[in-house]
Amino acid sequence: MLSAAFLNWVGAVSPLRRVAPYQFTIVFSEAHKVGEGTPVRMKGVEVGIVKTVRARPDAVAVGVEVFSGRQVVPLASRIDVNALGLMADAVIDITPPEGGGVGAGAAGGASGAAAAALAGPRDPRCAAEGRVVCDGARVAGHQGANMNFMMRMWLEHNDRARTKVEW
Repeated sequence: MLSAAFLNWVGAVSPLRRVAPYQFTIVFSEAHKVGEGTPVRMKGVEVGIVKTVRARPDAVAVGVEVFSGRQVVPLASRIDVNALGLMADAVIDITPPEGGGVGAGAAGGASGAAAAALAGPRDPRCAAEGRVVCDGARVAGHQGANMNFMMRMWLEHNDRARTKVEW
Protein backbone atom coordinates (compact mmCIF):
# COMPACT_ATOMS: atom_id res chain seq x y z
CA MET A 1 0.00 0.00 0.00
CA LEU A 2 2.79 2.41 0.94
CA SER A 3 4.75 1.63 -2.22
CA ALA A 4 1.66 2.28 -4.37
CA ALA A 5 1.18 5.66 -2.70
CA PHE A 6 4.87 6.49 -3.25
CA LEU A 7 4.71 5.54 -6.94
CA ASN A 8 1.57 7.63 -7.36
CA TRP A 9 3.32 10.63 -5.72
CA VAL A 10 6.45 10.21 -7.88
CA GLY A 11 4.27 10.04 -11.00
CA ALA A 12 2.32 13.13 -9.98
CA VAL A 13 5.43 15.28 -9.66
CA SER A 14 7.19 13.98 -12.75
CA PRO A 15 8.05 16.94 -14.99
CA LEU A 16 6.97 15.06 -18.11
CA ARG A 17 3.46 14.20 -16.92
CA ARG A 18 0.77 16.25 -18.57
CA VAL A 19 -1.13 16.58 -15.28
CA ALA A 20 1.71 18.31 -13.41
CA PRO A 21 1.30 22.09 -12.96
CA TYR A 22 3.28 24.29 -15.30
CA GLN A 23 4.35 27.92 -15.36
CA PHE A 24 4.80 30.60 -17.98
CA THR A 25 5.26 34.36 -18.10
CA ILE A 26 2.84 36.90 -19.52
CA VAL A 27 4.28 40.31 -20.45
CA PHE A 28 1.90 43.29 -20.15
CA SER A 29 2.49 46.98 -20.83
CA GLU A 30 0.46 47.65 -17.64
CA ALA A 31 -0.99 45.28 -15.07
CA HIS A 32 -3.32 47.24 -12.77
CA LYS A 33 -4.06 45.48 -9.46
CA VAL A 34 -2.30 42.26 -10.49
CA GLY A 35 -0.45 40.64 -7.60
CA GLU A 36 0.51 37.25 -6.25
CA GLY A 37 -2.64 35.19 -5.95
CA THR A 38 -4.56 36.91 -8.76
CA PRO A 39 -6.73 34.27 -10.47
CA VAL A 40 -6.09 33.12 -14.02
CA ARG A 41 -9.24 32.08 -15.88
CA MET A 42 -9.89 30.45 -19.22
CA LYS A 43 -13.39 31.00 -20.57
CA GLY A 44 -14.51 32.04 -17.07
CA VAL A 45 -13.13 28.97 -15.26
CA GLU A 46 -10.20 29.38 -12.86
CA VAL A 47 -7.29 27.35 -14.23
CA GLY A 48 -4.34 28.93 -12.46
CA ILE A 49 -2.90 31.65 -10.27
CA VAL A 50 -0.33 34.46 -10.46
CA LYS A 51 2.89 33.45 -8.69
CA THR A 52 5.16 36.46 -9.38
CA VAL A 53 4.91 40.05 -10.61
CA ARG A 54 8.00 41.95 -11.78
CA ALA A 55 7.70 45.56 -12.92
CA ARG A 56 10.33 46.79 -15.37
CA PRO A 57 10.57 50.23 -16.96
CA ASP A 58 9.16 48.94 -20.26
CA ALA A 59 6.71 46.23 -19.14
CA VAL A 60 5.34 44.06 -16.36
CA ALA A 61 6.28 40.37 -16.32
CA VAL A 62 3.62 38.24 -14.63
CA GLY A 63 4.55 34.64 -13.77
CA VAL A 64 1.53 32.34 -13.70
CA GLU A 65 1.01 28.71 -12.77
CA VAL A 66 -1.64 26.58 -14.46
CA PHE A 67 -2.88 23.95 -12.02
CA SER A 68 -2.81 20.99 -14.44
CA GLY A 69 -0.88 20.15 -17.59
CA ARG A 70 -4.13 18.73 -18.94
CA GLN A 71 -5.38 22.32 -19.13
CA VAL A 72 -3.52 23.48 -22.22
CA VAL A 73 -3.48 27.12 -23.29
CA PRO A 74 -3.55 27.42 -27.09
CA LEU A 75 -0.64 29.53 -28.31
CA ALA A 76 -2.99 31.78 -30.32
CA SER A 77 -5.07 32.69 -27.23
CA ARG A 78 -5.73 36.30 -26.26
CA ILE A 79 -4.63 37.04 -22.69
CA ASP A 80 -6.09 40.13 -20.97
CA VAL A 81 -5.81 41.64 -17.51
CA ASN A 82 -9.27 42.85 -16.46
CA ALA A 83 -10.68 44.63 -13.41
CA LEU A 84 -14.16 46.12 -13.58
CA GLY A 85 -15.90 48.19 -10.96
CA LEU A 86 -14.51 50.74 -8.55
CA MET A 87 -13.05 48.24 -6.08
CA ALA A 88 -12.74 45.18 -8.32
CA ASP A 89 -9.76 42.88 -8.04
CA ALA A 90 -7.82 42.04 -11.16
CA VAL A 91 -8.21 38.79 -13.05
CA ILE A 92 -6.24 37.41 -15.97
CA ASP A 93 -8.57 36.12 -18.67
CA ILE A 94 -7.43 33.70 -21.36
CA THR A 95 -9.63 33.53 -24.44
CA PRO A 96 -8.74 30.69 -26.82
CA PRO A 97 -9.22 31.33 -30.54
CA GLU A 98 -12.43 30.20 -32.21
CA GLY A 99 -12.36 26.42 -32.52
CA GLY A 100 -9.82 25.91 -29.72
CA GLY A 101 -6.68 26.70 -31.69
CA VAL A 102 -4.67 23.55 -30.89
CA GLY A 103 -5.32 21.60 -34.06
CA ALA A 104 -8.05 19.43 -35.47
CA GLY A 105 -9.91 17.44 -32.86
CA ALA A 106 -7.75 18.64 -29.97
CA ALA A 107 -9.88 21.54 -28.78
CA GLY A 108 -11.76 21.15 -25.56
CA GLY A 109 -10.11 17.91 -24.47
CA ALA A 110 -9.01 15.73 -27.33
CA SER A 111 -9.33 12.00 -27.16
CA GLY A 112 -7.61 9.08 -28.79
CA ALA A 113 -4.88 9.71 -31.35
CA ALA A 114 -5.41 13.49 -31.33
CA ALA A 115 -4.68 13.68 -27.60
CA ALA A 116 -1.62 11.44 -27.91
CA ALA A 117 -0.28 13.58 -30.76
CA LEU A 118 -0.69 16.85 -28.86
CA ALA A 119 2.45 17.60 -26.89
CA GLY A 120 1.58 18.82 -23.39
CA PRO A 121 3.05 22.00 -21.90
CA ARG A 122 5.82 20.07 -20.12
CA ASP A 123 6.61 17.78 -23.05
CA PRO A 124 10.04 18.30 -24.70
CA ARG A 125 8.25 18.43 -28.09
CA CYS A 126 6.01 21.32 -27.00
CA ALA A 127 8.04 24.25 -28.38
CA ALA A 128 8.74 22.51 -31.70
CA GLU A 129 5.07 21.66 -32.11
CA GLY A 130 4.07 25.29 -31.45
CA ARG A 131 0.39 24.71 -30.67
CA VAL A 132 0.18 25.34 -26.91
CA VAL A 133 1.91 27.60 -24.40
CA CYS A 134 4.82 25.59 -23.03
CA ASP A 135 6.26 25.42 -19.52
CA GLY A 136 8.66 28.35 -19.12
CA ALA A 137 7.37 30.26 -22.18
CA ARG A 138 6.92 34.05 -22.45
CA VAL A 139 3.76 35.31 -24.13
CA ALA A 140 2.28 38.76 -24.74
CA GLY A 141 -0.68 39.96 -22.72
CA HIS A 142 -3.07 42.83 -23.39
CA GLN A 143 -4.70 45.53 -21.32
CA GLY A 144 -8.31 44.54 -20.90
CA ALA A 145 -11.12 46.41 -19.21
CA ASN A 146 -10.44 48.28 -15.97
CA MET A 147 -11.57 51.55 -14.47
CA ASN A 148 -8.17 53.27 -14.90
CA PHE A 149 -8.08 52.42 -18.60
CA MET A 150 -11.71 53.45 -19.12
CA MET A 151 -11.24 56.77 -17.28
CA ARG A 152 -8.08 57.54 -19.27
CA MET A 153 -9.90 56.86 -22.55
CA TRP A 154 -12.87 59.01 -21.45
CA LEU A 155 -10.61 61.89 -20.38
CA GLU A 156 -8.57 61.72 -23.59
CA HIS A 157 -11.75 61.72 -25.67
CA ASN A 158 -13.26 64.63 -23.77
CA ASP A 159 -10.01 66.56 -23.80
CA ARG A 160 -9.90 66.34 -27.60
CA ALA A 161 -13.59 67.21 -27.83
CA ARG A 162 -13.24 70.39 -25.77
CA THR A 163 -12.87 73.65 -27.59
CA LYS A 164 -10.57 76.26 -26.28
CA VAL A 165 -12.48 79.29 -25.06
CA GLU A 166 -10.63 82.53 -24.60
CA TRP A 167 -12.03 85.42 -22.56
